[in-house]
Amino acid sequence: MHRGDAELESDNFSDAGRSYLMASQYYWLALYGATLGMAERRRLEDAHVGAFRTALPSLPHVTTPFALHVDDLEVAGYLFMPADRADASVTVLWPVGGCATAESSYWQIAAPLLDTDTAWVVFAPDTEQSVRAVVQWVRQQPGVDQVLKVGTTPASGQSESTSAGSAHGRERALWT
Repeated sequence: MHRGDAELESDNFSDAGRSYLMASQYYWLALYGATLGMAERRRLEDAHVGAFRTALPSLPHVTTPFALHVDDLEVAGYLFMPADRADASVTVLWPVGGCATAESSYWQIAAPLLDTDTAWVVFAPDTEQSVRAVVQWVRQQPGVDQVLKVGTTPASGQSESTSAGSAHGRERALWT
């Protein structure tokens, strides 16, 4: 975080953003393999999310964080829109499961694909309830089309992306 702060003071926004993103990843990685008390775990989780959110203004795309409450479930994530377009030709929902967070999934999911005309919604947890709630929320966002696809990560039980029109029952059920 200190390096990002120093870069920000020097008006080097791009490097500051990268430093904050790396700090977020380091906090997330610190959660693995260590026996931590609940207070320390919570501190690292908060630092992980805080560093990621500090990086958002320096990202090369428009990012909207969101939190939805579905029954007793907290769904948190981000809508990433291409910066040079008012709308996206396709919006892909990407729930993350397992030990991943929406923030920790930025590097593997959203960042490599944001050079396209595709909007990405990365969120956790990966449950049918959360996917339904996010679909409803996304459809209310300006500049988002109605062409939605769902991708899943290996951590959530599938190894390739699947589209809304696929034979996978869960995805197909969302659009009928």
